[in-house]
Amino acid sequence: MAFALNYTHTIADATLSNILSNIINHFEDFYDQEVDFSGLGFLDPNNTDINTISNYLSAVVTLTQWWAVNMAGNYTTPGSTQSNPYAVPLNETQKCQIIQSLGGFADDKIYGAYKNYTVFNPAMGNTYYSLNTDRNYGGIKWENDELVIYDRYNFEGIGDFGSAPDMADYEGKPFHFIAGALKAMAVCVAFAPMGTGIAVVRQFMRTYGFNPDSGTFYDGQSVGEIDDTIPFTVFRKEDRDKAIGNVRNLYIENRFTKEQICQCNPDLYRDAVNKGKMLGDQAAAVGVCSNIQSESQCFDAIDNVVEVGAAQPSPLLGIPYYAPRVMGIGTNPTAWQVGTNDKYPSPFTSFQQQINNNTAYLGPYAMWGSIAGRICLIVGGDHSGERGFIAQCWDNFEDGPNNVDNDGIQYSDKWNWWINTRKIDVSVPNLLFSGRPNSIVKVAVESFDGPGSNNVWGPNWPISTVPDGSVNLSHLIGLAVLTSRYF
Repeated sequence: MAFALNYTHTIADATLSNILSNIINHFEDFYDQEVDFSGLGFLDPNNTDINTISNYLSAVVTLTQWWAVNMAGNYTTPGSTQSNPYAVPLNETQKCQIIQSLGGFADDKIYGAYKNYTVFNPAMGNTYYSLNTDRNYGGIKWENDELVIYDRYNFEGIGDFGSAPDMADYEGKPFHFIAGALKAMAVCVAFAPMGTGIAVVRQFMRTYGFNPDSGTFYDGQSVGEIDDTIPFTVFRKEDRDKAIGNVRNLYIENRFTKEQICQCNPDLYRDAVNKGKMLGDQAAAVGVCSNIQSESQCFDAIDNVVEVGAAQPSPLLGIPYYAPRVMGIGTNPTAWQVGTNDKYPSPFTSFQQQINNNTAYLGPYAMWGSIAGRICLIVGGDHSGERGFIAQCWDNFEDGPNNVDNDGIQYSDKWNWWINTRKIDVSVPNLLFSGRPNSIVKVAVESFDGPGSNNVWGPNWPISTVPDGSVNLSHLIGLAVLTSRYF
C-alpha cells in the first residue's frame, strides 16, 4: 500500500511562512518577558541554555517548512526546488559555531570535520543528518565567495532524528521534542484566535507543561485558554500515525559569507583564499588585492599592500623604462634578490615602478591564491630578514600605450606576462596577517615568452638555449640579424 498524506488540519502557506519567519525570536522574547516557568522542566531557562533550545527550534522550523512543501498544490514554497532552496534558520551564534567546527582545510577534508563535529550540533544534525552522498543534491561547496552546505531534506521516519545528542535526554529522543513542537505550531495556526508567532509559542509552552503559579502568561492571558487536546495527525498509513512516504523533498541550504568565515575560522579563510575558493578566479586577472582593506578583520596586518607605481609617461619625455627581464632565479627563496627588476623575472616596468621596487625591497612576482603580490625582504618585526609575501595589484594594472620598445611594439601586460612564466610553489611568511603565518605562494622563477612571433624579450641568458630549450643562441642571432631587433 502506498503511503499518502493525511492532514488533520490545513494551513495556508502565507500564514505559515509569516509565522515561521521570526519564530525563534518569539521564543527568545518569551523567555525574556516571563518570570515564572513552573512546569517547563528541561525547557526552563534556569535549567538549560537558551542557545541549545534554539538549536532544536531550528530543526522544528525546518520540519514545519517540509510539511508546508508537501501540502496539496504547493509548488512555489521556498525549498520546493533546488533553485529555490530553504535556508535553515540559524542565528549568528549557531553559524559561528558551525564554521569553527569545520577545520582549517578548504578541500575534501572539510567533510571529515563536518562528520566529526558539526553533525553533533542539534540544528545541523537534526536537519542535514549526514548530508547527501550525491553532490548534485547535497554536500559542501564553495560558490560566489561563500561556503554552502546543502541537501535534500525528507523526513523518512522517526529514525532520521537522533543523530545529534538529545537536549537533557528528553524522553530519550529528540523526535519527541521536535514532533511536539510541530504539533503545537500546527494546532495554533489552525485554531488560535490570532495565528501569530506569540500564539505558537504559548501553545508550545502549554503543551510542555507551562503552568505558572499565577495561571496566566505575562500579559494576563489565562493558560487555560490554550487548548492542547485537539487531535493532530501529520501522516497516516492504515492505523499508524506518523508513517511517511510518497512525499516531496525539501531542498535546504545555508550560506556562510567570507566575512563570517574570516571572523569565526581564520585558518579556514586563509586556506580557502590560498586554494582559490574565495576572492576571485585564478584563471582571470581579477585585482582582488584591492579589496584587502575592506576585509581588515581578517587581513589584519598594517601596510600589507604596496603600490605598483605610475605607468610610463610619453616616451618623448625621455624618462627611462625597463623591458621585461628574461631570466631564471632557481627555487631557493633565500637566494632570491630584491630591488630592480634585473634581479628576477619581471614584466615591463616604468621608472616610477622601479623606484617602488627598490624602496619597498620588492622581488619576484607572486600570487597567493587569487591575490597578486610580490616576494619582498621583510625588514623588522616577525621573520625579519626573510623573504615574505606582500600584496600588490599588478594583475589588473594598466601600463597604458607607452609600454613599448624602441620600435614602437607594445610589450604584453603584466597579467599575460605572468601567464607565460614558469612558476613554483613555496612556503613563505604572509604579510597580510599579523604574526605573518606561512602560506603557500606561487612565484614566477623563469620568464621567456613574448607576444606573437617575437617569442623572446631581451635575452640575458648566459647559456646557449632559452629556458624551455625551444630556441638556441644561433637561432636568436640569426633572428636578430633578420629583424634588426634584440630579443
